[in-house]
Amino acid sequence: MGRFRQEIPLIRLLDEVADGLANLEPGPILLAECPNKFNDAGDDDLWYAVQAGFEYWEQSHFFQYEDKPRVEEHSTFCHTLDPQTLKNRGGTVTGDSIAQLRTSLRHLETNNWRSLIGNERKYGYDDPPVHNGLIALVVEGWRSLTDRERMYGNDDISDLGGVIIALVIERGQRWLVLQHPNGGDAEIFAWDDDGFFHIGGMLYESARVDERIGERPILSFDWVEKEYVPRLGLEAQAFFSPTVRDKAAGSELAGLLWRAVCAIREMTVEPFGLLSEGSLRSYGSKISRWGWGSAEAFSPLLRPREGEFRRKNDGVWPKYVAESGSEPEEMSDFAKAMQVQLGLLEDARWREIFASACGENLRDLGRLGLIADTETAALVRGNAAFEVLPDALVPLGAFDYPTFLQLDETLEPIREAIRQRG
Repeated sequence: MGRFRQEIPLIRLLDEVADGLANLEPGPILLAECPNKFNDAGDDDLWYAVQAGFEYWEQSHFFQYEDKPRVEEHSTFCHTLDPQTLKNRGGTVTGDSIAQLRTSLRHLETNNWRSLIGNERKYGYDDPPVHNGLIALVVEGWRSLTDRERMYGNDDISDLGGVIIALVIERGQRWLVLQHPNGGDAEIFAWDDDGFFHIGGMLYESARVDERIGERPILSFDWVEKEYVPRLGLEAQAFFSPTVRDKAAGSELAGLLWRAVCAIREMTVEPFGLLSEGSLRSYGSKISRWGWGSAEAFSPLLRPREGEFRRKNDGVWPKYVAESGSEPEEMSDFAKAMQVQLGLLEDARWREIFASACGENLRDLGRLGLIADTETAALVRGNAAFEVLPDALVPLGAFDYPTFLQLDETLEPIREAIRQRG
């Protein structure tokens, strides 16, 4: 038995819909819906969303506790109409892509994709994955659904009510995403000729797929099941396991990073990290998780906010404020040394060099940083890592999303990968 109730019909349905949306690429593309969707203000009795690139549409229905049923929706889309034609059409202007996506979402619904996913065992697949001791989201989804059954008097638990289902097409790959919005981690699946496989997921504390509507990328991977990466399409494989295509650029970047590592190692035996400007932030908050940030240095020897990127102003180091309302303080010599190395990398445009070295789109690069201790030095980009040598970057494959607030936690699997490679 597969992971889902009717795996073959489900794959056929998803592929049929995805094939019909090929004209909307490049994406990302999203089709999502959820009955009884929890949100911070209550419950959306029905919730729908679609997206193609930056164009999106989202709609919520409310009727269970309403005197008069109501619908809330918002969308944004591009058009090629000239001003006069736009004026003539007035309020009848619609988005062609949005209309096509909504039709495709309705096709998924009328073909019962939710029923094809669910099964009689009260969770979405036979053997729910466990990551870091956490039961998979669908188990949590069913627990929440049981509570709602008592409220609604609903005995049918075979349709994953209260769980968001999303078809996402991103990085050249088709993904099936399941997430309970009330405290459940998102589980992300892909499929090939051998069926579905669980490729990873997003922690609820850092991302909810329904809060990513209109953004890009849509998906992130707080954890990744790296043994399944080879089953993905080539573009998705390259995201998780990039290689150095431009050896000269790779050697240039390795030299820059190695010099920074050596300079900081002279001052500490503690692990440290340097994060590039433009990296996605991840401090356990959904708000900051996707924000674009300035460059920053990390070390247990740095005081609060001392790692925020600073430069000398007319030859003088600026002071920093550790907490709101406190007096400005002088930075430590160690902090200044880290800021110097971070400034050298920023001045060298290390993000651009990496993009050239690995043939990646600079706009979609995301998190890029250096993390090291006395023995290991690694460049991390999203879910991928490279060992840093004096004149080369050595690909190490896929890893869980790096956290610079727990440097040892991020470094340990990298150390193990280096040990296994020998």
